[in-house]
Amino acid sequence: MTQMVVIRIGIYGMGGLGKTTLAKALYNQLLLGSFKGNCFLANVSEVSGTEGLETLQQQLINDVLKTKKKLEVHNVDEGIKLIRDRICSTKVLVVIDDLGHHKQFEALVGPFASDSVVIITTRDEAILDKVKVQPKYRYMLKELNDAQSLQLFNQHAFGNATPNNTLVLLSKDILRHAGGLPLALEVLV
Repeated sequence: MTQMVVIRIGIYGMGGLGKTTLAKALYNQLLLGSFKGNCFLANVSEVSGTEGLETLQQQLINDVLKTKKKLEVHNVDEGIKLIRDRICSTKVLVVIDDLGHHKQFEALVGPFASDSVVIITTRDEAILDKVKVQPKYRYMLKELNDAQSLQLFNQHAFGNATPNNTLVLLSKDILRHAGGLPLALEVLV
């Protein structure tokens, strides 16, 4: 008998490094696979704090099932039961973006079907321990080095054009303020 395997991928690092962008790219690539359901849960920490975990559970269930009649989740325990009863036998692709606490994960992820993939982004690597992401599936994002920062900034600020000497000096000053954070570079453009 084959063992049921759900692959959990963890992407972690400080804010502004591009964890969500990387997760979206990976999600879009994996969508080409043979998943029967998929869901991208964005900003989990923020949404669970403002709208409640029930909102995220409801989104997960409805996105995966793709039914015309939307299911409503009234409390977290009901959501956990619906996830287990309705979608755990389904091979799914799920992204949990900006996971802030392992309890959020426990309310959203059940024993999905074998070969399902769950991608988690978080600022805290310790959360990946608590949700049992194997070390070989963990990816730490770091700040860009000076050359990478300059390349990204020039691409966003000048397109394919080469900046003149004055703009190069200004660019380096801006890069110093951005501290190697890709999001900061894009915002400063």
